[in-house]
Amino acid sequence: MLVLLDLSAAFDTLDHSRILNRLESEYGINGLVLNWFSSYLIGRTQAVMVNSSFSNTVDLACGVPQGSVLGPIIFCMYTKSLSILLIKKDLNHHFYADDSQIMDFFLPEQNSQLSCCEKIETCVTDVKSWMTNNMLKLNSDKTELLLIAPTRRLHKSDITHLKIEQSYINPSKYVKNLGVIMDTNLSMENHISFLCKTCHYHLRNIGSIRHFITSDAAATLVRCLILSRLDYCNSVLSGITNEQTKRLQHIQNSAARLVSRTKVRDHISPVLSSLHWLRINERIEFKLLCLTYQAVYKTAPVYLQELVVEHLPVKNLRSSNTCQLQLPTYNLKSFGARTFSYQAAFHWNKLPTSLKQCPSLASFKSSLKTHLFRRYM
Repeated sequence: MLVLLDLSAAFDTLDHSRILNRLESEYGINGLVLNWFSSYLIGRTQAVMVNSSFSNTVDLACGVPQGSVLGPIIFCMYTKSLSILLIKKDLNHHFYADDSQIMDFFLPEQNSQLSCCEKIETCVTDVKSWMTNNMLKLNSDKTELLLIAPTRRLHKSDITHLKIEQSYINPSKYVKNLGVIMDTNLSMENHISFLCKTCHYHLRNIGSIRHFITSDAAATLVRCLILSRLDYCNSVLSGITNEQTKRLQHIQNSAARLVSRTKVRDHISPVLSSLHWLRINERIEFKLLCLTYQAVYKTAPVYLQELVVEHLPVKNLRSSNTCQLQLPTYNLKSFGARTFSYQAAFHWNKLPTSLKQCPSLASFKSSLKTHLFRRYM
């Protein structure tokens, strides 16, 4: 059960005095550094312009600038006690600035379902009270609920809604979570369909002006509008079906032909090689292995580090120093084979030892891209 909390104008309602008090009491920030935070937050004004007319300026007593580097950091520091509240309630959660999500697991049995619902409902009610006391507003009507399970088990679910005070939250077939569309089976079909639709739209727009721009300009537009979308969070696509991969590969092929101005019947591999673009499968593997490298060398977030386990052989063999990871042994016929813990270990173990022992992430990325080109192109 995944609950995505929706906050109304979260960055605009943070109280300046509370922020400064928490920076001092909870994080030990004082003196010159605290004064620097104070000067950054306090003294801002706001005005409204309609056509060419300005309103009077008004002093801002709350809020942090959106789009700034400090905005999300200050928000996370401000809501630290909310994370502690959820930990005490034994609930998994993830915060990314003002995007908050709570999750819990339950068995198909009815008692387990009811227990999970009650636990989540109580928790969200407490979260709403915490936010009210801290000058934040939880929008219950826009909060979303997603039940994730294999289809055969999902049909047996008796969960029809969550009740949060006077609001009822019905399960959705899919939700948008930080730009990734997640469905009830984690098939990523909705996400891929939306991605293809968006990329086709931009390809048509670029195609309409292709005769008026240089190849370098076209390549820049494609990298910004097409490849950036194909690469965004693509590690979650590891393990998708061949048909889904073909749909994404078709987008990349069309983008490559648009840049190079080659015909449809021309072979695409030389075109991708000349542009130095990895194919979709390799782009996914590249992102996955970069995250794995960071997890192995303890520079990734802790929740990713916990998902990779070093393989320790019983006897001292020649393979003991090859930096192998332990493959999970849970059911690989459904969701198991697509988990980060399995995919990371599976692809990492196939890498040469010298590549796994690169001294820095930058050198690993460079060597990995060369390795993938040599293997697949």
